Amino acid sequence: MHSLIENILTGLGINSKDWKDFYLKVFYIGLFIHIIIAIFSVGFHHFDEQWQILEFLNYKLGLSPSESLPWEFPNKMRSWMQPGLYYLMYKFMYSFIGANPFGMALVFRLFTSLVGFLSTMAACLSLHYFSTNKFQLKISIISCHVMWMIPYIQVRPSSEGMGSNLLLLSLSLMIHSLMANLKRESLFTFLIGLMMGFAFCFRFQIGIIIMFAWIWYLLVGRAKISNACLMALGIIVVTILNVFVDKWGYGVWTFSPWNYLNQNLVLGKLSGFPPSPWWELIVKTITKGIPPLSIIFVGLYFYVWLRKPKSLFTWSTFPLCLVHSILSHKALRFIFPVFVLAPYALLDALSMLGIDESWWKDSKNRGKKVAIKILIGMNFLILLVVMFKPAKTAIKFYSFVYNNNINKIYLYGGNPYVMVGLDLMFYRRSSLEFENLANLSQVNLSDFKNNWLFVEKGKDVFRVLEESKNCEMRYSNYPLWSRNFNFKKWIERSRFWGLFYCQ
Repeated sequence: MHSLIENILTGLGINSKDWKDFYLKVFYIGLFIHIIIAIFSVGFHHFDEQWQILEFLNYKLGLSPSESLPWEFPNKMRSWMQPGLYYLMYKFMYSFIGANPFGMALVFRLFTSLVGFLSTMAACLSLHYFSTNKFQLKISIISCHVMWMIPYIQVRPSSEGMGSNLLLLSLSLMIHSLMANLKRESLFTFLIGLMMGFAFCFRFQIGIIIMFAWIWYLLVGRAKISNACLMALGIIVVTILNVFVDKWGYGVWTFSPWNYLNQNLVLGKLSGFPPSPWWELIVKTITKGIPPLSIIFVGLYFYVWLRKPKSLFTWSTFPLCLVHSILSHKALRFIFPVFVLAPYALLDALSMLGIDESWWKDSKNRGKKVAIKILIGMNFLILLVVMFKPAKTAIKFYSFVYNNNINKIYLYGGNPYVMVGLDLMFYRRSSLEFENLANLSQVNLSDFKNNWLFVEKGKDVFRVLEESKNCEMRYSNYPLWSRNFNFKKWIERSRFWGLFYCQ
């Protein structure tokens, strides 16, 4: 591995032993962070990650009905490219780990994180074309791997995650194609176009970034027209391939990018979501991105957009943010592709602000350095939490039920396998059945033997069950002691789950 990395760096003209040692350390640290997050970040960040990727896959495997899929399925507005990729991986891994959905989900996360890690390494190498300042470069390269939101996004087997990974990889290679003297330049640019095409098919909104990056490549980057055409050809080839993949997925000929645009904008399905003002994305970035780090982050982007309007970073990120600011429905995940490009903005900002090694050593900047160190410390604390925190805590419940071969659960207070009105099928055995209990007081717990009972919310219900001495709580999604502190009735306002075994 050492020799491979050294050969790559030598091929790129990076011959300094100091730089090679630095990259080796960054390589292993970044790989470690990505793998740890992939292992522990179980579940899904957003419902679309589950129902439009894994549930689509589950349907194609014949393990769930089409009726359990969201409204996007009958309207044929989601690409089958990513579920199709995971379908191939599922078939390959089946002989090794069987049909275990949790093992399969881990494989998908590991694969996605590996693509993200490789794209990050490519981005790190492309930064050398924008600066020769060693201090600024090293800070920006390290931030590629440790800025907490970047590896978290890159690990997610969602359309935003995989799309962002391939976008970062293709833009990094596009920079390399402009700056380096390549032997097979035409083939290289065509391959970049293929990557851009896959990024678009994984997440259609990324097409906005790709379009403006391609225009920058031709006009500002002054690329050869032939190379720009080859890159566009690569995008077109994958888009045509997507039509055949969608035919395999939906069973009929269709064009999902148009269906997506038609349903959301032409037919106005976006109007079904609560409207929000244009600044909502800024507010969400600051509030959900954890201030004051998020405030610095937002300021960093605006600073670079205003000071360097001709940069590839500005051309790539600003149009997407502008479009989503205009549209009424706004979600932070829509601009995840913008977040992974943060190291480019950081390098530009460090250069324009004159923050280099001499600035750092200057005793006059002691107060500023203390503030920067506090921000860095905050980032590492958040990163540490992100590395070991599940994306969705409900996944532990599903794992408990699956691993204990539970085939029937009596329900009181809601079904844990139903979210936003949709059945979650991927993580449950096909043999699992449910029966609703309208009133627990009508059940004779002494006769309710060898049965599993699921209860959602209700501190008093938990107490009755435990005092019956027939039922024992085997699982809770919150620590048991937390039920004694029902501050402002938070239990009643949360999805407090308890799974009891009555014997």
